[in-house]
Amino acid sequence: MNHNALKNRLLRGWQALDHFVLEEDSQELQLLKKIGVIAMLLGIFNTLGLGWFVASYGHPEVGWLTSVMVLVLVLLLVHFYCYKNWSVFVGGAIAITATLPAINQILMGGFVGSAGTAYWMISASIYAVVGFQTLKPKLITLGVIVGITLILGFIEPWVGQDASRFPGWVEGYLYANTMITLMVFIAVTLNFYMQKLFQEKSISESLLLNILPQSIAEELKVQGESVPKLYQNVTVVFADIKGFTHSAHQLSPQAIVGALNDCFLAFDQITMKHRFEKIKTIGDAYMCAGGVPTPLQDHAIQAVEVGIAMLQFMQQWRQQSHSYGPLDWDLRVGIHTGEVIAGVIGEQKFAYDIWGDTVNVASRMESYGEAGKINISKDVYDLVKHHFSCESRGRIPVKNRGEIEMYFVQFPSSTASSSNQNF
Repeated sequence: MNHNALKNRLLRGWQALDHFVLEEDSQELQLLKKIGVIAMLLGIFNTLGLGWFVASYGHPEVGWLTSVMVLVLVLLLVHFYCYKNWSVFVGGAIAITATLPAINQILMGGFVGSAGTAYWMISASIYAVVGFQTLKPKLITLGVIVGITLILGFIEPWVGQDASRFPGWVEGYLYANTMITLMVFIAVTLNFYMQKLFQEKSISESLLLNILPQSIAEELKVQGESVPKLYQNVTVVFADIKGFTHSAHQLSPQAIVGALNDCFLAFDQITMKHRFEKIKTIGDAYMCAGGVPTPLQDHAIQAVEVGIAMLQFMQQWRQQSHSYGPLDWDLRVGIHTGEVIAGVIGEQKFAYDIWGDTVNVASRMESYGEAGKINISKDVYDLVKHHFSCESRGRIPVKNRGEIEMYFVQFPSSTASSSNQNF
């Protein structure tokens, strides 16, 4: 038989185990059930063979007892195939693997006389830990197994023998068979849960990195907390969708959320491309910042590039046909630069956020801007005036802020347009 033929047969055999699982079972439970069935099948053949092997060396009662137990295991497997009752299957497996080795040890002359057959009771404890989902049945089962073990130890002086009745090579074989089988059983079980642990760890880390910047996530994992820090050179971008409120009265919630998701997914890509950090979305507003938590030398220039790319996306997206109908959405973008405090606060639902007057001014830049334009402060203008053409708006009165000097970025310029064609 060549390698491919063997692989195909093993694959068909694994697929045949689908008859023992339910469609609504989780992927983990399906895998666990299949491993349990394989362990049961191997246990049936191994137990039956060993039982009659022992019977041929002066213990016929062991052979008959083993045959009865194997019949019970077969019936248990058939019951599981028909009714898919995992609890009954696990309970039956525990009952057999806990009692059969104990009875055999008594019949064969104690621990030495039975060549350590009681070691098989370890598999019952593994079935309990793996098979039961709650703590109580696990503890009850382990308590019963401990009780049986104590009883065996107590009666050992009366049933035990100083030496095994088996020839040396038979005794060695029985010990080796028991230990190798148990080691494989334990190794497979541990590997299953270690792989599951690594998988869950990878998922949790991926989710954490989707919520927090990598450096902040690492700080939380190592130290258990992240202390907010002051960043001197940061540029904050606010983008707000004009026309969103009007559309919310005309379209279904599903359509509104779908359209908003289209825009924000594109904004996420633009933000990552320009090494900016997405901070949060607030309704139909999108906020990101450059220079936190990783310093960015040209943060102001990149902020304008981000704004231009967002506006260009909205222009193209507005012209496309959508399943939720035409949307006359436009974008206002406001940008300001300065210092911020950034970090994670609180103990639940971690979120990386920024605070400070820079954030407030950036928000004002957006709200005092115009649809389809990028409104920047004087501080931003001083950093980008040699890279972008800007139109002065003069000093504009801002509520609770006094007068703030503002500029509109003129675009598309040849430089900005070419650098943002593939946003």
